[in-house]
Parts: sequence; structure tokens; C-alpha cells
Amino acid sequence: MDSASQGAADLLMGLGRAAVRFGEMGQVVYQAHAPFVRWEPYTRLAVSAVAVGMMFTLPDGGGLDFEVTVVAGETGFRVEGGVTLDGESLVRLPAVETAHVQECLAALGTHVDKVTEPAGQLVGERLEALQEVD
Repeated sequence: MDSASQGAADLLMGLGRAAVRFGEMGQVVYQAHAPFVRWEPYTRLAVSAVAVGMMFTLPDGGGLDFEVTVVAGETGFRVEGGVTLDGESLVRLPAVETAHVQECLAALGTHVDKVTEPAGQLVGERLEALQEVD
């Protein structure tokens, strides 16, 4: 296997690990807050980008979205991540740009950890805020 093919295989494996991490964390958060939230892990593929994440739907219909994106360009990769509530940014991680697959994978892993870490707390806070409104 040439180096470009090995890099592509490594990137696919890293994205698979990221998707599994979102799935595991989503299940933990869901179990802590069921039946008040619904959740769905996702992977979206585009021509030069992949997004992995999880979406929680709250009782008021609002969406809490945890996502990390890898964009491939002419000079390398850009890794971004964040959390949004109905499209409004709650957490935005600094983008990491690199020309190297292994650095991209390291940034991907770090971003997934940082995006998933506050998931339980953010879902819990949002549910509490909705209860206060009632």
C-alpha cells in the first residue's frame, strides 16, 4: 500500500473511532436523561468533508448538536468542532490546520474529546432551564 492509500485508510479508521465515541457518549447521556430527550448519532459525508456528531432533541423541540468536522483541501486538513443549540454556538473549538494525516487524527481525537466531554452537563442544564420555564 502506498503512503497516500495508507493515509486514507488511517483517516477512515480515525473517523470510525470518532463516530464510535459519539455513539458511546450519546448513549450514556441519553440513559441519564431518558425519557426527556431523544438522540441520534450521525456521520455526514461530502465531497471533501466529513462531519461526525450527535444530536439531542429536547422536549421543546430544540436541538443540541455536538459535532466535529474534517475538511480536506489542496494543502491538507482542517479540523473544527463545537456545540450548537438550535444553530447558535455554545462551544466553538479553535480550528486546527495541518498537512499531515497523523496530526489531523490527533486533532480529531482531541476535538471529539472536548466536544463530548460537556455533553451530559449541557443537556442537563438545558433540561433544567426548560423545567424552570414551566
